[in-house]
Amino acid sequence: MKIAFETLGCKLNQAETESLAQQFALAGHDLVNGIDKADIYVLNTCTVTHTADSKSRHLLRLAHRRNPNAILVAMGCYAQRAASELAEIEGVGLVVGNDEKTNLLRILQKAVHIDSSGKDTICLSHSSLRTRAFLKIQDGCRSFCAYCVVPFVRNTEVSIPPDVVISEVKQRAKEGYQEVVLTGTRVGVYSCAGVHLEGLLSRIIEETDISRVRLSSLQPGEISPERWLSLPMSVSASPVKQMRNLRKALIFIGGWDLPEFMFSRIHPVQGRKRLRCLGR
Repeated sequence: MKIAFETLGCKLNQAETESLAQQFALAGHDLVNGIDKADIYVLNTCTVTHTADSKSRHLLRLAHRRNPNAILVAMGCYAQRAASELAEIEGVGLVVGNDEKTNLLRILQKAVHIDSSGKDTICLSHSSLRTRAFLKIQDGCRSFCAYCVVPFVRNTEVSIPPDVVISEVKQRAKEGYQEVVLTGTRVGVYSCAGVHLEGLLSRIIEETDISRVRLSSLQPGEISPERWLSLPMSVSASPVKQMRNLRKALIFIGGWDLPEFMFSRIHPVQGRKRLRCLGR
C-alpha cells in the first residue's frame, strides 16, 4: 500500500515519523509524498499550543477533502491528550496515542488488514523525508512545569540503549546521511546502563562514520563548558585524529552555534589536551 506521512511539532516527532517510515518500507509498503496518491495518510500531531491543535485538525480535514478514499490516521501528542476530538473529524479512521504509535504497523495490519510483503533491505532517498536524519535517543519528561503540557502526553522517561543508538547511526550513515540529529524530550538527561549523554556522544564519534552530530532539546541546566567542550577529545589520540573527531562533533549548544567556530589547533596543557577556538 502507499503510505504518506506528515509531521507537526518537534524534532522528536520527526524522528519518530522517520522510524515508522522505515518500518513500513521494510514491510513492503511504498512511501509517497502528499495525500493525493496515498492509500493511508498518517499525521503525527502536536499539542504544545492551541495553534498546533488547530493545525492538526485542519490538515486532517484537508487530507479528507483531497482524497476521501484514503484512510486517515491521527497519532502523537494531540491523539494522546484528546483522542475523542480527533476521532470526531470526518474521515479519521484511527487515532493512536504516544503509548501505542510505535506499534502503528501492527495496529493497521489488524484494523484495516493491510498486507506486508517484507523486504530484506531498504533505501530511503533523502528527498522522501529530510536531508538530516533524526534519531530518537530519549523520551519523556516528568518535570510538570506549570506552563507545559508535554509531561501529560509524554510522562514516562526512557532512554534508548547505547548499542541500539550506535546501530541506528551506522544504518543512517549507510543510507548516505552525513548528519544525524539526536532528539528526545530532554536529551540532556539521557542515561542508560550507566552511559550518560557524554559517553553516548563519545561512542558515536569513535564507532561510526557519520560526519556530523547535532543535539536538540537541551535545557539550560544541562549545559556547561566543562561538560560539553571536551567531548570529542581523547588524550591518547593523535592530533590528526582528534581534529577529525572534532569536526564530526558539530554540536549545537543552546544559543551557541559551535559549528560556526573554526578549531584552529590543539595544545598539550599539563598533560591534557585543550582547544583554541577562533570565530569566523
